[in-house]
Amino acid sequence: MGAVNDEQRISLILASGELVQKREIALITKFKRSDLSLFRVPGVHKTQKHIPGFFWVSQVNDLVWYESRLEMIILKQLDFTQKIKAILPQPFCLHFSSDEKRRRHIPDFLIWLEDGQQLLVNVKPRRHVEKPLNQRSFKACADFCETLGWTYVTLSEPNPIFLANLNWLAGYRRIPAKFNDFAVVIIDKASERQSIKDLLADVGPPALVRPVLFFLMWKRQLDFDTRALLTNDSEVWLAA
Repeated sequence: MGAVNDEQRISLILASGELVQKREIALITKFKRSDLSLFRVPGVHKTQKHIPGFFWVSQVNDLVWYESRLEMIILKQLDFTQKIKAILPQPFCLHFSSDEKRRRHIPDFLIWLEDGQQLLVNVKPRRHVEKPLNQRSFKACADFCETLGWTYVTLSEPNPIFLANLNWLAGYRRIPAKFNDFAVVIIDKASERQSIKDLLADVGPPALVRPVLFFLMWKRQLDFDTRALLTNDSEVWLAA
């Protein structure tokens, strides 16, 4: 853990509904996901521009609030790229000083990872990332995470090809029918790098084996070039 930041404070809402206001930031390290509630529930009103909702995060088998379509996409991306133990949207309010003013910011997601680390995420459209107000908030979050020994990241719209692959594989996030019948065979064949078309040849009916393959790719047990659009000629191989 880094040096204490005396200028920053944190406000939380406990699972009991109790509001804890403007305490030392290290306080949050004492809590698990189940101890905390959303600091702010995304609102729904007639004139709003963003579309909030729930996204099913497969790794935690639970619905997670999002405030915009971009946040939904980022949740899908995190479900694919990270090893998630727990996730909390709108996790706390960070109070900080900037330009001789006291400010506040609510990050978008706090993630507890399987390796015991914490990841704090802000989501912002690329066109708004460089705005001074946002930059102040992002820096405050980065300083906050440096103090606690956490990781911080600001995420924007993914690369279109990566997003197309992500959307395709996300359709296979649930364990498919006949998974146990075909998974071992597919993994064994994938020990040699080869195309999807060759890998699935003679394994079984395409309607059954392709969902198993895509589920294994979603789970990152099989790897591929995420920078190239998935086709039958895309090569796959065993993940490290």
